[in-house]
Amino acid sequence: MRIRIGLLALACAVAAGSADANSSINNVHISEIVPNNVGIVRIYIDTPRTGLPSCAGSTTTALSINANTMAGQALVSALYLAFASNLPIDIAGDGACDVETGIESVGYAGVHR
Repeated sequence: MRIRIGLLALACAVAAGSADANSSINNVHISEIVPNNVGIVRIYIDTPRTGLPSCAGSTTTALSINANTMAGQALVSALYLAFASNLPIDIAGDGACDVETGIESVGYAGVHR
């Protein structure tokens, strides 16, 4: 019985995780940061991403962040640092376009020295 429940849970997790793709790219630079007056910050990178979710359409160099949350403010802060210092970043989308229609939302970002 435990094996069946475990396999069922695994099957559900795989099915839920494969609903849509998310993109990631390493060692790129931010070319532009565009905040707006409702707390959405759009980040443009210098290299097109692949593996975009279907909601992102053809927007391969932009990602969005909700800066109305503490997590979003932390991401924006780190990315402004990278932009101002011209540091390379690793960045990945979260597979959804829930912050801005047609633009994949940022899932994580890392700044290099």
